[in-house]
Amino acid sequence: ARRLDADVIPPLSDYEPFWRRRVPFVFLTCGRSRVYHTPLDTPDLLDLAKIEATARFLAALARDAALAPGKRVYADARDDAGTLATLGELASTLAPFSLDAERAEKTVRELQAAARKRPLSERERGAISSLIIGLEEAFA
Repeated sequence: ARRLDADVIPPLSDYEPFWRRRVPFVFLTCGRSRVYHTPLDTPDLLDLAKIEATARFLAALARDAALAPGKRVYADARDDAGTLATLGELASTLAPFSLDAERAEKTVRELQAAARKRPLSERERGAISSLIIGLEEAFA
């Protein structure tokens, strides 16, 4: 599991109405492929082992959340550090294979340096969205 703020990815699922109304949610994704939501997106492409592992993870998450003491509070806070750590890990893994990922890794480092000093600007948060979309398109 990796963290990303919901506002740096395009609305991909039914989480968006919850997010817009500040209702707590968990959004899980394994990314998209070139055939995502097209007629070529057929059941034979499903990774059944990944689906099984995801189901086990969700069952444990739901159980742990239900048993955790205390009230659930919606944290209206951006998670720039978590988002950038996730992107940095992804970009560094892919950088040996892709100039796009190498450039993304450099941009992530610059944004991480800025985030350590102050909250990121909307322009910088837009750069995070662009990185996500660019990497997804490059590797779909």
